[in-house]
Amino acid sequence: MKRLFILPVGKANAIEAIRQAPDGYAVSVGEATRSLEQNAAQWPILQAYAAQKQISVNGEMISLSDE
Repeated sequence: MKRLFILPVGKANAIEAIRQAPDGYAVSVGEATRSLEQNAAQWPILQAYAAQKQISVNGEMISLSDE
């Protein structure tokens, strides 16, 4: 099971999760990636771009997906 703790609020919970983790588990600490709000803000931009842009695939012009 993967869990995410945002510091400093989640520090105590992260420490406890490490204490209770079974042998063989791995711990990774790094900078936070995009927030859910940032991710949600991208979709309207991607959808608008996809609606306007076409690319050539095997000589045929196709519309892009927002994904």
